[in-house]
Amino acid sequence: MNIAVTAGLSDKKLLSKLEPLLQNVKIDKIYLYRKTPLSHEKVINRLSGKVNSYLFFEIVRFFRLLIDSFRFKFDCYIGVYVFLHGIQAFIAGKFFRKPIIQLLPGSDVRYIVGKKRFVSILKSSDFLVTRGKITNSELIDLGINEDKLFVIPNLFNFSKIDSSTSNNEYRYDLVHVGNLIHRKRIDILLKSIHLVVTKYKMNYINLALVGDGPLEQNLKQLAFDLGIEKNVHFLGNQTNVNSYLKQSQIFIMTTEYEGQPQAMIEALAHGMPCIMPEVTNIPELAIHNYNSLIVKPLDVEGFSDAIFRIFTDEEFYLKLKNGAQKFRSEHEYEFSLDNVINKWSEIIDSITNKL
Repeated sequence: MNIAVTAGLSDKKLLSKLEPLLQNVKIDKIYLYRKTPLSHEKVINRLSGKVNSYLFFEIVRFFRLLIDSFRFKFDCYIGVYVFLHGIQAFIAGKFFRKPIIQLLPGSDVRYIVGKKRFVSILKSSDFLVTRGKITNSELIDLGINEDKLFVIPNLFNFSKIDSSTSNNEYRYDLVHVGNLIHRKRIDILLKSIHLVVTKYKMNYINLALVGDGPLEQNLKQLAFDLGIEKNVHFLGNQTNVNSYLKQSQIFIMTTEYEGQPQAMIEALAHGMPCIMPEVTNIPELAIHNYNSLIVKPLDVEGFSDAIFRIFTDEEFYLKLKNGAQKFRSEHEYEFSLDNVINKWSEIIDSITNKL
C-alpha cells in the first residue's frame, strides 16, 4: 500500500504523526509532499530544492502530486491540516477516486467553522483523525458524520523523559515552550507577568521563553515597555527542551487556539503542573484543579491570578504537582506506539479491505 501525504510541520511533529503509519506492515511507502525532506527508509520525498515563493511552491507541489498519482497509483491520500495540505489531498483523492484522510490537530478547526467549503471538504473526506473528543463534538455540530471521526493521539515516548530532580531549587518559575508567533499570544503572557509584578508585588517572578519566531523582537520590546525585561528570559530555539522543563516549576501557555500541545504533554510527563487556556482539547489532559489550572482564553487577569495562586498557596501547588506526577501512569499507554498503531490500523484495514 502506497500513501501520498501533503504536510508541513517540523520533523519531530511530523514523525509523531507518521511513525505509527510507517510501522504498519501493510504500508509499503509514504510519498511525502513537503518543503523539506524527511529522513526515513519508507519515506519517498517528492520535492527538493529551496523554493522562496510560497505560491510557486504550492503550485509545484500540487502538480507534482497529480503527475505522481498517474505514475505511482496511490492507494490513499493524507492531508495534515486542512489548509492548504488537506485541500490538495482532497482534490487529488477525489480526482483519482481514492480514500482521503484528513489529520485535524485541532488548531485548524477554528478556520473551518463558518466556512462552508471547508466543511464540505470534511464531509466528503473518508476519515477524519482528531486529537480529542472536544474537537469531535465541534465537528459533529458542523454536521460531520460521527462514523468518520477517529481520535488518535500523537506518538509520545515517555521513556525518554527523566522526571527526577536532584533538589527543590528551580532556575525559572514559569516556562513556555513554543514558536513566537501570533496564535501563541505571548503578548497575553507578558501582560500577565506585568500584572503579577505590579498588582501582587511579585518582583521576583521569572519566565523562560523557549523558542524563536518572527515576533521575537516585538515581544522583547513589549517586555521592555512593560518594565519586565528582567523577569523574562528569551532563550531561543533549544534542542534539549527537557533540561529547561527540569529547571522550571510551572509550565504555562496563553495560546489563542491549539489542538493538543506536545509541549504541554511533555511538561505533564515531567510531573509539572500547568497553567493553560480553556481551548479545544487541552482540558482533556490538563485537568482543572487536579494537575493544572485552566483559564479562560486571552484573560490577562485570569492568568495573573492563576500565577499568584499557584505560587502563594503551597498546599494547592503540591496538590497539582501530585496530580501531574500521576500523568505518566495514567496516559503512557494512550500515547504509546502500540496503541497508536492499533488505532491507525482500523483505518488502514478498512482501506485495504476495499482495494
